[in-house]
Amino acid sequence: MSLTLKGRLNAAQPATVPDMLRSIAFGDVLRAARCALRSKTLDGVAGTNKYVIAIGAQSATLPDDAKGSTLKKVYARAGAGTLGPLTVLVGETNAAPAAGQASLAPSGDLLFASADAWTALDIEYEPEIGDVVELTLSPSAADTFAIPPQLVSLGVLRLVEAEALVGTLVGKKMIQIPLDAKPATTFAALKLDKASVQFAVADAVTSARVKFLVASAIDLNAKLEALSTTL
Repeated sequence: MSLTLKGRLNAAQPATVPDMLRSIAFGDVLRAARCALRSKTLDGVAGTNKYVIAIGAQSATLPDDAKGSTLKKVYARAGAGTLGPLTVLVGETNAAPAAGQASLAPSGDLLFASADAWTALDIEYEPEIGDVVELTLSPSAADTFAIPPQLVSLGVLRLVEAEALVGTLVGKKMIQIPLDAKPATTFAALKLDKASVQFAVADAVTSARVKFLVASAIDLNAKLEALSTTL
């Protein structure tokens, strides 16, 4: 009999299972499982979700603790576009998808062409596994906001939200894919090393609220392979 946590979970002794499930944050494990959204409606008109591209796209906003990591497949049941399977774009871009396409936004939400005006979609996706952290930051350099080192050490996965609280142009910003160059006005992005957030020079932001996904504090793989502390 394996004495690893995985082995002891398989043994499923009633007296020890609750402690073992707590040790791996079992709710988080379930939240990270592949999601199936049935007859999903979209957020509304383009621009309803302020953190995704506003021109030519409608969005489906996903929960903070279940942002998308990989979009697997989408089937259109009702709307103005051609019904049936949509073409799922690989990776993330800053652009709206074309008619008949679906994509993952840099924020971890889902994007569809506005012209398709979907009213019912079947969506399957894999969530990004991580913990949600929200902070208010001051700039470490012009237009650049350093993320606290302890979060960088854990591993910043994704910028979910960015809002300029003080500056020339305040308000919620659309999230771009990570880049080292400063983004255009109304956008924000992680730098490529994911150690800081940048805003547009023209927006002159001096205080910002940001929300990230960071690598989970509980290393599920390590815990399952380690010897169980509960026998």
